[in-house]
Amino acid sequence: MNVLIVDDERKSRELLQAMLRSFCKEITHISLAPETKTAKDILDSHNIDLVFLDIEMPNENGIEFLATYDILPFEVIITTAYEKYALDAFHQGACDYLLKPYNPERLVLAFNRILKNIEYRTKKEAHLDKISIPTMHGFSILKTDEIEYLKAEGNYTKVHLTNGTSILVSKNLKRFEDQLLQNHFIRIHRSSIVNINEITGYLKGKTAQITLSSGKHLEVSNSKREEVISILNII
Repeated sequence: MNVLIVDDERKSRELLQAMLRSFCKEITHISLAPETKTAKDILDSHNIDLVFLDIEMPNENGIEFLATYDILPFEVIITTAYEKYALDAFHQGACDYLLKPYNPERLVLAFNRILKNIEYRTKKEAHLDKISIPTMHGFSILKTDEIEYLKAEGNYTKVHLTNGTSILVSKNLKRFEDQLLQNHFIRIHRSSIVNINEITGYLKGKTAQITLSSGKHLEVSNSKREEVISILNII
């Protein structure tokens, strides 16, 4: 699990970081941000699962920061010395609310609750034949069979549909991987995930490619060649 701590007080950031490393072994990486602008940059360039978010910070407070998201692509635990923000925090999608100074038992309880949320959502999504796609005005629900392939576009993902249209989504490709790879999709390149049912051919060569139902060709990376050939031989 990847975690981001957003707090304008250096000692507070470092204390929470040390506590998480001591008590929450499921965490693989912890990023630190002194304010929301830095936090946004980290969230746009990294796959963050959980954000520990302070409220009272300069320029933009934690509640204002959460309000910039229509749909939160990460879990949130509020960390603050003040009880008065609790209602607003939960209205903006926070999952828990920790008061400073941190109580280790309360911290572990909150973290374990987040773990269960993520595990439940992952298992549930793995059995769905639909996927939620965030848009500027909310989100769209697509059947996975409507997706031809997904292509990374920097920190965004372009979802190409079988009807010839596409949707640019403000989520990186990794955000789709866990769900789609369990639903007849395969990663053929670090920048591409493809619907196996849309593959019509495989072209050998110095640069291997697959052919899709639409007639498009997509490059297969060297590291993915054996996996792709193995899956296509089974079909």
